[in-house]
Amino acid sequence: MGYNVISQVGCSGYRIDIGVIDPANPGRFLLGVECDGATYHSSYSARDRDRLREQVLKKLGWRIYRVWAPTWVARRESEVRRLKDALEQARELQVEKETPEADPDPAELKGSPSQEIDVQKVQFGGIEKIGVPYKVCELKAQFNPYVRVRISRYPYSSVRKNEYHFRWNRELQSHLLAELVSKEGPVHFDYAVQRLAAIWGLKRAGYKVVHATREAVDLSLRDGRVILKESFLWPVGLRKVAVRVPVEGVPDSMRKPEYIPPEEIENAMRLVAQYALGISVESLVVETARVFGFNHTGEKVRERFLEVYKELLKKGKLACANDVVTSPQP
Repeated sequence: MGYNVISQVGCSGYRIDIGVIDPANPGRFLLGVECDGATYHSSYSARDRDRLREQVLKKLGWRIYRVWAPTWVARRESEVRRLKDALEQARELQVEKETPEADPDPAELKGSPSQEIDVQKVQFGGIEKIGVPYKVCELKAQFNPYVRVRISRYPYSSVRKNEYHFRWNRELQSHLLAELVSKEGPVHFDYAVQRLAAIWGLKRAGYKVVHATREAVDLSLRDGRVILKESFLWPVGLRKVAVRVPVEGVPDSMRKPEYIPPEEIENAMRLVAQYALGISVESLVVETARVFGFNHTGEKVRERFLEVYKELLKKGKLACANDVVTSPQP
């Protein structure tokens, strides 16, 4: 079935990019298609976009289908099929809503405050071209849960729980650390502390645990089993890190923004800019954050990704003109 469309539908400074006319009723729109083109970039923040989009939806009562440029470029055929499926679903739902009585006046629908809003959220389908699943390794260790400790100033000893910070655990911790880094690296030092402490059944890492882990890191560095770059532990010989995305149902794969190496964020940001061809700074930050599982970009997340973006500009790996970011030609 063919469809007629009208571009730039809406009101004031924010418009839906494409309005698909209902073939059964040319006076009614069947579906709104929203793209991350000029109209999307014209909103200065995600909050503005959400607020303005909600106003338009309430006034027009449309179903909205979101098209993201990287997806369209990377997987054009599959995205065309998905759009066709969305159009067919919208048409079927419209038929189901209709009653034997005469169709309601489109003008009445437009002004009706009780019109139900149905928004389709379309995830970025090209994420598999940008990232790979974060693989959390399973660390196992065998150690005596209790040890005999000599009591100072007394000629006898007592049996105590084998605490994480006891010095004789350092060699084991160094090997565990090297294994973690080789399989999951680069990893942040604080993340490594949490993972190693969890083996001892610790939920919180105090000063003694952190200090003991630093000693384990020093031991691994001395033996040439890991490399330290700022606060991140890298596997020996690794030059480029893949973009690793969280896996549903695996909590450890969802990293804090500060636990993601800047090199990894840089790679993701450059790929997003490349696939989008042209994207606003705010959208670039938001969409890169989504790659790593941050659907809501709070101030902490935004600052982290903006920091990396500014470094990319300094290095000349991204270019920006009139708030449109592009990937420089090689």
